[in-house]
Amino acid sequence: MKKGEEYEQAMDIVETLELSEQTFIEVVSLRNFRKYLSEIVAKRKLHNQYTTRNEGEKLKVVRIR
Repeated sequence: MKKGEEYEQAMDIVETLELSEQTFIEVVSLRNFRKYLSEIVAKRKLHNQYTTRNEGEKLKVVRIR
């Protein structure tokens, strides 16, 4: 997976995930994905909050606010 793909995944999460909705994705660098997700939310001045948790080989992402 290319570095840009993690950014694209984070962007997709912000644009499509509704409140209390969850999704499972594969990421190479959890640290980078979380960084990108935080940066996108901050730049857009959104009040969205997300939680992430490893579930096997996938990452569970839930929008909590």
